[in-house]
Amino acid sequence: MNNLKRRLLLAVGWLIIVVGAILGVIPGPGGIPIVAVGAMIVLSQSRAARKQFIRLQKRFPKVMGSIRRVLKRKRKSNDNQSK
Repeated sequence: MNNLKRRLLLAVGWLIIVVGAILGVIPGPGGIPIVAVGAMIVLSQSRAARKQFIRLQKRFPKVMGSIRRVLKRKRKSNDNQSK
């Protein structure tokens, strides 16, 4: 059951990323927050995605550092809401 839940969340996360990328061509910031939410879901469920994210963070610290701060902030707010 736990494995099924993880796979389902991964599929949903990737689907959200794809939808965000499609919406990215529309004028305005519509796709960026959607892609961020999808990335948070994928990073929370996939060890390989987290490893790749860490590699990118070491290679591009300025860019990935700002993304990491946003992801951390959203994770903290989600943790507070679940309590």
